[in-house]
Amino acid sequence: MAISVHLEPTPLPPLPAPVEGAVYRIAAEALANAVRHAGAARCEVRVAAGRSTALLTVSDNGSGLPAQVRPGGVGLGSMAERAREVGGSFEVVSDARGTSVRALLPTGGETAEPVPRADGTRTGQGRDR
Repeated sequence: MAISVHLEPTPLPPLPAPVEGAVYRIAAEALANAVRHAGAARCEVRVAAGRSTALLTVSDNGSGLPAQVRPGGVGLGSMAERAREVGGSFEVVSDARGTSVRALLPTGGETAEPVPRADGTRTGQGRDR
């Protein structure tokens, strides 16, 4: 699979560590999904960082998501959770021409309050994401 990466601005400004981790993990999972499930030949990763947000977009030209997403799969859920853990949002757009995942993440620093996770722990309690 051919992968192109676009950063805006280049170089990216430093991101808070939790946001940097979320960008990395979400991008890695989206790329893995494009290879494992979509049969994509091309994938594009874009990271655009502004004063208060970073936007990660990963798009592929694969088969798109099936009408019924496989129960028990954790990929999409884990990407959404990683975005929420840092106070961001996550969306998926998919059709027969491919899939795009987008995570909009705040870059203003750590979240003020620890954010609850699905397992009952909270961010900032020393557990690696």
